[in-house]
Amino acid sequence: MKLQNLRSDWFCHPDSLPTKGGYANMVTLRIHLFGTFRLYWDTSPQEIRVIPNVQALLAFLLVPPGRMYSRDKIANLLWGELSEKQAHSCLNTALWRLRKVLEPQGVDPGTYLVCTPNRELRLNWRSNCWVDAVEFEQTIQHVTDIEYKCISIDAIHQLEQALALYNGELLEGCYYDWVVRERERLHLKYISALYYLLNFYQWHKEYNQAIRWGQQILMADPLREDVHRFLMRLYTENGQRALAVRQYQCCQRILDAELGIEPMSETQVVYYSILGTQSAGTLRVQSGGQTGESLLSAMDYICRAQQDLQEALVRLNK
Repeated sequence: MKLQNLRSDWFCHPDSLPTKGGYANMVTLRIHLFGTFRLYWDTSPQEIRVIPNVQALLAFLLVPPGRMYSRDKIANLLWGELSEKQAHSCLNTALWRLRKVLEPQGVDPGTYLVCTPNRELRLNWRSNCWVDAVEFEQTIQHVTDIEYKCISIDAIHQLEQALALYNGELLEGCYYDWVVRERERLHLKYISALYYLLNFYQWHKEYNQAIRWGQQILMADPLREDVHRFLMRLYTENGQRALAVRQYQCCQRILDAELGIEPMSETQVVYYSILGTQSAGTLRVQSGGQTGESLLSAMDYICRAQQDLQEALVRLNK
């Protein structure tokens, strides 16, 4: 199943834009909100300098797209610590600076930034503009709405390209409350899309690819014990038993260092099942006594010693 065009009407091809004022012939304005803020025209690699409060204002109007806000709400969200008069003064200055960036001399007012008669602000949804965060979110939504068992490889490649846009958190270094909320929302979408790819490639038994995306999840959130378990199973299915054991040990170290806890019983069961000692692995679940703990410790010591011996023999054979 091939996806339809992933772009919304807000991202129009130049040929579809109105010709009044000549901005149908304008180049695309490209805005990067992930990681370090970047804004430039696609005909020139030179970035346009935008001060932080104007970056925040632009991002607020862009993510998610299609929203419209009153001046009062924007002033309160961005300059809520100031008096009402001061906040509106700061907003007016930021809008003036933003217009100079988006609509320099020769570009009609309203091409990118629209102010309605009732003093509401929004971006022109038909402006010739590309935004990494919007492209990222729309692509993820279109692809992951389809069951991963039925998706086409072309759509998967689109999803992978969208994930490559996630070069860092939204507006790094900016800590407005609304930015923090949007940052977390988009981060969760990122993790969800990675998990989608993990399931897709596991379903198709492309284990190396599945392992790659599982590792990517753990780079973003190393405490995801469910992903550690998933990788342990993938390594085992791919004939990499030693790596499956090492994944458990990695999980064990991280949980101990970060939270001071041991892996869940489900993770331990998978671990001992991989070692061929499933009955020992379930002992902790069945017995909370000292004997069960001692047996598990002894078994773990023996398994690690066996692994060390195997690795030493491999090195000697080389």
